[in-house]
Amino acid sequence: MMTLLAIAVDRYVVITKPLKSMQRTSKKRTVQVIVLVWIYSLMWSMAPLLGWSSYVPEGLMISCTWDYVTSTAANKSYTMMLCCCVFFIPLIVIFYCYLLMFLAIRSTSRKVQKLASCGRQTLISMKNEWKMAKIAFVIIVVYVLSWSPYACVTLIAWAG
Repeated sequence: MMTLLAIAVDRYVVITKPLKSMQRTSKKRTVQVIVLVWIYSLMWSMAPLLGWSSYVPEGLMISCTWDYVTSTAANKSYTMMLCCCVFFIPLIVIFYCYLLMFLAIRSTSRKVQKLASCGRQTLISMKNEWKMAKIAFVIIVVYVLSWSPYACVTLIAWAG
């Protein structure tokens, strides 16, 4: 989810603030964002190993997950924080980024169409960026559709 969040924010900056994105984009910055995403994810994955909740076998006993069924303060707090900080808040930010991208592209497209002859290259560039944004959006929608039932089950278990 954090990788999808990073992609959404990147697409948002590239589409809505292209000049700033050109100044800030570099291999070093990309590596920093990837490392940050992995550290954040590792932090949440390591918490049950360090005593905040725990890992238990689930379902057919062929995989493990954090213990969201046992009603202890540690399990309940970890489940709620995990759902908020790793699923719902990033999801809200992602959808907000895509909403602003859509509005920016629609506004820019209208302006470019008014200047049809002058902005042909800009229009082509914006269409390419929009295609990339749409692909990322489809990936995010599929991810959300895949993981929402699991998030709902954990929250139902959390509520008792």
